[in-house]
Amino acid sequence: MKKINTAMKIVKIKDVLSDEIYREAFRNTYDLFANNITKRIFKLVEKLKDDNDIIEFNKLEPPLIVVIKIRLVSAEDIKLNYKTFGVSSRYIYPEENEGVGEIQINVFLVDNFSKNDFVKIYYVIYEVTRHELEHYYKSKNKKHPDKNYISQFDNSDLVVFSEKMKNYMLNPIEIDSYARSIVYVAKKQKIAFGAVIENVLFRAFFNNDENLKNEGYKNKIIIKNIDETREALEKRINEIYPRTIEIWR
Repeated sequence: MKKINTAMKIVKIKDVLSDEIYREAFRNTYDLFANNITKRIFKLVEKLKDDNDIIEFNKLEPPLIVVIKIRLVSAEDIKLNYKTFGVSSRYIYPEENEGVGEIQINVFLVDNFSKNDFVKIYYVIYEVTRHELEHYYKSKNKKHPDKNYISQFDNSDLVVFSEKMKNYMLNPIEIDSYARSIVYVAKKQKIAFGAVIENVLFRAFFNNDENLKNEGYKNKIIIKNIDETREALEKRINEIYPRTIEIWR
């Protein structure tokens, strides 16, 4: 069967669509980009060894590259609280990178990573990949987030951190990226988007650490910050996907 380039197909029918419908249809092709990128990442993860890969999208404007790094680490070497794996990602804007958008995805496999962890890591990678692709989409329109992003998890003061994390996630650019990636993963897993929101909040506010979560939920300020973040995410998802919202609730 002949493969159809979905992005090109949409471009060709632009003339018969309203601008708003066209923009939304083209943006949905980023789900396809996310599928292709995550497949490449999964193949590297399955090798269970240090590895690198670079995916180039030279025909996009601006050009985009995805840099993938897989690293095997010991539990002592990694500062993250993940028991078996960790995933970090970031997007570098074209004007900071010689005119090329760059997504960086780092996957850390702790030495006790097993086949049982593959399902867990897949959906985290799906989420962060789609999240960073949304930043690329936004960068095409020169909409950039606040530079004061949170570069690493710091649990020295959970109350202060929860306030910073809430402000970060509710940044207009960030919340759109979270909304797109949450619904994308919900569709992938065929689960309620609310469940994906909870997974994202757990990772963002507590770094997947149950002990930190138990400690955090004893504090009314932290609970308030998380509740406000959750409500804002649900509201934004409802605004972006008014017809999808009931299906994935």
